[in-house]
Amino acid sequence: MDLYSLLKEEVEYFFRHLYTAPRLLEPREIELIQKIRSTFEYTYETSFLPPASFKAIEKADRQFREEFGVPIPEFYKKFLAFSNGFRSDLYTFFHIPDEDSPVEWLKSEEHDEELYFINEDFLIPHNRYYRVLKWDDEEAKEMFFNPNYFIFGQHRNFLEITCAYDMSTHCFFTLHHYFHDLKEEYPDLCSFLKEIFYMNKDPSATAP
Repeated sequence: MDLYSLLKEEVEYFFRHLYTAPRLLEPREIELIQKIRSTFEYTYETSFLPPASFKAIEKADRQFREEFGVPIPEFYKKFLAFSNGFRSDLYTFFHIPDEDSPVEWLKSEEHDEELYFINEDFLIPHNRYYRVLKWDDEEAKEMFFNPNYFIFGQHRNFLEITCAYDMSTHCFFTLHHYFHDLKEEYPDLCSFLKEIFYMNKDPSATAP
């Protein structure tokens, strides 16, 4: 047997999984996120969580497509591959279930009653809530609902404020459920993170 025959299966496996694997965050995004992580105000026991496995990301993406007709945006798949969500005293970025996660409550969206609040911090249930459950009538839904919005986070104290991404314009913004006109759009993840965590100040100036 020649060398090609010996390596053919391994090479095919490598390229098959490389194609479907989420691309990593850009260095400037990682640098900013690490600054957020080290800043005193956002030092939190579970700020950043273990990365979601590629299998979990693919499964969540498949479920998102089946339920909502669109994929999870690439930026969030890359974020999940870096950290399966984010938690601070100010904002939460939503998680996906990962049965291989070392964090027990991340393994499933289903939890004991005393942990019921965690279910609201998962990605698909929250997007389902935005699309289906929050509207009292069709008139309100027609006025405020936008199927292009991908909801990926929420303010910890003001639950009506969510972090949103417009899949048609590729802009980031915070969405107020009652005052949809009160929003300022940002062209990329870095500028959005700077705004919500530092109000566009230099992150290095607030780090300890």
